Amino acid sequence: MQVNDKFLKKINLIFLIILIFLSPGLAQSKDIKNKLIEHNNSLRNVSIIFLQTDGATLEEGFIYIGKERIRVDYSFPNKITIVLSEKKGMYVNHELEESQFFNVNKTFVKIYYKLFRDKNFFKKASIEIDNDKIIVKKKYLVENTTYPIEIIYENNPVKLKKIKIEQSEKEHTLSLVSYQYADEFRDGFFALIDPYL
Repeated sequence: MQVNDKFLKKINLIFLIILIFLSPGLAQSKDIKNKLIEHNNSLRNVSIIFLQTDGATLEEGFIYIGKERIRVDYSFPNKITIVLSEKKGMYVNHELEESQFFNVNKTFVKIYYKLFRDKNFFKKASIEIDNDKIIVKKKYLVENTTYPIEIIYENNPVKLKKIKIEQSEKEHTLSLVSYQYADEFRDGFFALIDPYL
């Protein structure tokens, strides 16, 4: 009986030591997740200049993040607008004066929307700090397809800088260059209405 008591005390001591050493790491991880969530939540009424590449082409434009919707205006090489709400999206090719509506939840565009809007986005994500960067890695499932994603933030202060999504053996990289905050966007700016009707 005394042997069992000594053994249990040793096991309890080992668990206590492990818990003490792991607690700061767990607390730091939770603190970093909270910082990332706080930063993403602060992205309301903001416009961001971006560059996007798939390794073969380069596109540029602006991302506008409102209170409930996101708008993406490509200015180069083609003039295209994409407006996203939680469930519905609209794609507008201005050169062809053509619009299409789509279900956001059935395309990988959902990942961008969820990143900016879903407080649970970082659940099951791997987060590491590398010098002045915070790197988030996650696999995201959309319509039976798994997309590996990597999100890079500047650290101190926290600022979203890059989103990489693998799709069909291509890596789509969205680099966020410059942020500008606004008071409000004009009425109808995020409307899901065909501008050519």
